[in-house]
Amino acid sequence: MLGLPPPPPPVGRRLPGSSPSSRASVHLPLRRVGIIGAGANTKTRHIPNLQEIPGVKLVSVCNRSLASSRAAAQQFGIPHATDNWREVVQHPEVDAVVIGTWWVPHCCWWDPGRQ
Repeated sequence: MLGLPPPPPPVGRRLPGSSPSSRASVHLPLRRVGIIGAGANTKTRHIPNLQEIPGVKLVSVCNRSLASSRAAAQQFGIPHATDNWREVVQHPEVDAVVIGTWWVPHCCWWDPGRQ
């Protein structure tokens, strides 16, 4: 759709023709992910689970304050931290964005009339 390669196969499934022992050697395309919202749920579930997926690299994180964004970045080894969600969306190395906030900010971010 947007000129991106197809996503990697779901975690836990093997590529056709691979054996369980060859799974670690299968080359999957790198997906560079940005995180918007680094609260408790995102830090205990989303980020650790994303880091377990082969071919996924977290490259940017945004939270309400720059200090909390930097703390999350340091905790998880994410190279870029910001307190502005637009920086994550527009980051040149971000292929996909995970929105880990309450549902209310989602509406404001994606509906220009509500910004």
